[in-house]
Amino acid sequence: MSDLHSQIIQLVCMAVERVGAEPADEQRYLELNFALDRAVERHLRYRELLDVFERGAREATPERGWAWRLAAGLDANLTGDASVAIAWLQEGRAQLAEAGLEHTPAASFLFSELSRAHYHRGENGTAMEMATRALQLARASNSLLAQAYSHHYLGLISIRRRDYDYARRQIRSAQELFERMNQRHGRARVLDSHATLLMDLGDHAQARTLLDESLAVKEELRDLRGQALTCGNLARLYTALCDYPQALHFLNRERELTSRVGDERHATITRIQSGWLHLLDGRAETARQELLEARALSVERQDRRAEAHACFALAQAQDRCGNREGAEEAIRFACDYFAHSDDTVMREWAPLRQAMLRDEQLEADSVQAPLERLRKCGAHSPFAEALFEVADRFRAGAAEGPPNRLQRVAALYAEALDVAEPAQAAQLASMLRARAKSAEGRAWVDAMLSVKTHKDELERAYAELRRAETLRDALTQMIVHDLKNPLTAITPWLQTIQMGALEPEETREYLQTVIDECDYLLRMIEDLNDVGRMQHEGSVELRKERIDLGAMLIEVCSRLQGRARESRLAVFCAEFPPLPRVVADGGKMRRVLENLVVNAIKYGRPPEQSGRPAEVWLSAAVEPPTPDGGWGYLRIQICDYGVGIPLSEAERVFEPYYQAEAGRKRKAGVGLGLAFSRMIVDAHGGTIWSEPNPSGGTVFAFRLPLPEPETAPAADPPEAGDEADLLVTAVAR
Repeated sequence: MSDLHSQIIQLVCMAVERVGAEPADEQRYLELNFALDRAVERHLRYRELLDVFERGAREATPERGWAWRLAAGLDANLTGDASVAIAWLQEGRAQLAEAGLEHTPAASFLFSELSRAHYHRGENGTAMEMATRALQLARASNSLLAQAYSHHYLGLISIRRRDYDYARRQIRSAQELFERMNQRHGRARVLDSHATLLMDLGDHAQARTLLDESLAVKEELRDLRGQALTCGNLARLYTALCDYPQALHFLNRERELTSRVGDERHATITRIQSGWLHLLDGRAETARQELLEARALSVERQDRRAEAHACFALAQAQDRCGNREGAEEAIRFACDYFAHSDDTVMREWAPLRQAMLRDEQLEADSVQAPLERLRKCGAHSPFAEALFEVADRFRAGAAEGPPNRLQRVAALYAEALDVAEPAQAAQLASMLRARAKSAEGRAWVDAMLSVKTHKDELERAYAELRRAETLRDALTQMIVHDLKNPLTAITPWLQTIQMGALEPEETREYLQTVIDECDYLLRMIEDLNDVGRMQHEGSVELRKERIDLGAMLIEVCSRLQGRARESRLAVFCAEFPPLPRVVADGGKMRRVLENLVVNAIKYGRPPEQSGRPAEVWLSAAVEPPTPDGGWGYLRIQICDYGVGIPLSEAERVFEPYYQAEAGRKRKAGVGLGLAFSRMIVDAHGGTIWSEPNPSGGTVFAFRLPLPEPETAPAADPPEAGDEADLLVTAVAR
């Protein structure tokens, strides 16, 4: 090993040690990423670095071992070896918990890497849960960088799940945070994800602008792996535009960059993609050579999944080159692998291609059965490709076949255009148009594409209309339910009081219950009004003043005792010292507290036989200043032991009108309390989040920034009765 490499490895090891020494400092994780980038730029491979991290993990003390395992997991993700990454990260997760560091930025970054690893393995549900947990931890530890990474992964996963609206919101949040921190490296990565979203939606012009900007930034920052990612996206974009030479140019750049950093798995995948591109461009022999090389690399790495994908494409290349035996052998391997995999699309597509290679008739069950099962998978892009392939396969002999064969082939082409994504439909139409031998044929393609475009527009409009009607009906039912329940309870209480048969103390108790229910109705109506106005105007009107949020929390706890008793719950407020006052809108912050406590009361009943207490606990504390400046934060926390919130829904419960599974079952509320609370806390420059209660249930927490401490004039000595104010000032300092 050269002296230069030894020095680089020492610097990387130093970066890992700094992560372990300062788990609360988000910059240490950033330094580790940059150290890896610089090491790779200087011709070290990720595989070499992984050996260093594995050795460091074995030799490190228990207090620092988690940092080496986090580094090993990060490095394994960069090599594309998700299974190894998950193994190291799970060990690091256990050591973090043993060290009592679960609520640090380091824990958030670890969960982000777990999310990335599961995303690479196609386990989107688990990836979403890991990214949500990372975001919870990032908010709890007040790490903006960790929040940005978490939002980014949530956006990526949502794109893959075709949840485009949610993906757009998450990507926007990540971009805003990276810009706020002036973090160009992270923002460039987010630009790639935004471009991916736009490509899925068919906006190639804007996607190209974002990718060009991203590539320029990454070249300036010398981010080799990031450049490879952007080149891959540009290759995908030009493929969709049927500009195969330009697509191959960027794909070759991606391959060179991934080989340089030592990402062997990604280098193999780019070879498979290159083979596909050559097939699309009519160069079957070149495609065959690329795919044979990709298969050999997969065998060398013992990556059967990559080998199966290589064989799937290789079968078509071998067939076009006239090597029927080679095609049969390749597709047989692909079928054997995918038959036992969790990839439902390839499980049906591989035997469909095998049947076509055997010259089965279009009407044969061996063709129609997998095609029908593929139709039911709901994967539009692969199904469109499969339809197009079937139509291509049987087009040549359609004229000599049964009378309706030609019509059936045309119907397959039309269906392929119909089910394809917008960008894919344009690509398929371009290929058909180029093959057409007459003006009538080209006109038919244009007509089919026009019909598909207008049909998609009508379907989107209809879906939006149905969504609006469903939302309206649900809101109506929920509002009626929430209005009816308190009113139904208020009437008998008032009638009982009117009869005059109660003792004075009972009368006061009944009247207080009536007041509480009326306040609840008023709060629900105000939430509806305010959330609607905030969504429409995009801003929140605040009347700020210095308020004692701790005293307000105690008051809310007292006022909602009656409502808690109806749910057979007890609400307690933990003791805390006098707290500094915050600058906030008192009325709106009171509603935030009431919403959170009422939410805990609604869902705070523990499951039967769980042994958990039927209690809700409220607490408040001062958090010290963070490295970004300020005077610290005031943190409020509401903890219950109820049914809890699934991790997959923990972030979405803050969206307007969204309810977690427990709320949908009970039809409790209109789903605005948490959305209103987030809007108000965000408008105050604070943060609100939920996280699992380790003892079962949910913890909702928010923090507000503390202003500069109030100070009394130096010339005026304190008067009697001012001790509390002095204590507040002292705590603030």
